[in-house]
Amino acid sequence: MTTRPHDLTAPTLHRSQQDIPQTSDLSPQAIAARLRKGIPVRLDSSFRDGQTVLSSFKQTLQVPKSTAPFQKREQFELQFRTQTSWLWVALENGHIQLAGIDLGNLIETLYGTNVNGYLSFHDIREMAGAWKRIQQGIHFAVLGQKLHPFFGVYFPTRTEHLELFTTWLSQYKGPKRYAVDVGTGSGILSFLLLKNGFEQVLGTDMNPNALWSAQHDAQRLGYQGRFATKQTDLLNDIEPTSLIVFNPPWIPGRSHSSVDDALFFEQGLFTRFFDQATKKLLPNGRIVLIFSTILTLLRPDIPHPIETELSKGRFLLLNKMQRKVKPTNGKRTKEKVQIWELSLNE
Repeated sequence: MTTRPHDLTAPTLHRSQQDIPQTSDLSPQAIAARLRKGIPVRLDSSFRDGQTVLSSFKQTLQVPKSTAPFQKREQFELQFRTQTSWLWVALENGHIQLAGIDLGNLIETLYGTNVNGYLSFHDIREMAGAWKRIQQGIHFAVLGQKLHPFFGVYFPTRTEHLELFTTWLSQYKGPKRYAVDVGTGSGILSFLLLKNGFEQVLGTDMNPNALWSAQHDAQRLGYQGRFATKQTDLLNDIEPTSLIVFNPPWIPGRSHSSVDDALFFEQGLFTRFFDQATKKLLPNGRIVLIFSTILTLLRPDIPHPIETELSKGRFLLLNKMQRKVKPTNGKRTKEKVQIWELSLNE
């Protein structure tokens, strides 16, 4: 990895001097039983045993069906995560005390050298996944390239909305001097803009890990002279532009991590965005929002944030595109991804 230009965020490293009991003599089922009672346990055997502990724990819970209301499924996941957060893994002199796992140089990158303390097994799992992505990359057909999202960085796991955005881009006839990608995340929308001829793209994000990750991939792709990043809230402190692209969270809910920030929106997000956009969009400029009907399907009681803004009269809807979401694991869905193209009502 290149020298990091930002202070990266990392899971809390607990440096408690209190000895957490080891688990060499306990079965995964016995460890799960302790966790249910809120007793901290140190996992000191293998990564596979940790996975088995979590599976054993989940078997004791009433897992909601995939068709259950979203709030019920969200509550279950929070309960599961909270109760199993007492499963700890030790760090000694910067080395994970657990067999069967490869974290490369992630520990040193996030915490520095020779650190000691405890990380939750959940954090270790997420680090392991991140290191695999960093090493192997994820190929995106719409881009024709691999990206290597860093730890704590959201990346799309399906591509219908990216394909729809590419279709919109192919029809775009406006200026291509400078565009802003709000909440850039892995940077994929920025790279699609650059691939389609934009001279300069600015990716904004509050997550420093995302900015560092996107900058690193920009170098891999040869875009480092045309791509810049800024750590800011939405459009705050940026130069006015003729194109603002925003793939906001699609589901109302509470965020518990930087990755959740890309999935769940809290009250006020869209109001802040549109308030800022009125000041940052140049005359005859465009806002392109990538959204989904999942909001209406899951929470029909929640006012649609884009339709709510349009009713205020500050913006005009110029174009709306939709595409069906492909079945997942053989299960069909009524969800559609969308492009909303807006302009200022001047």
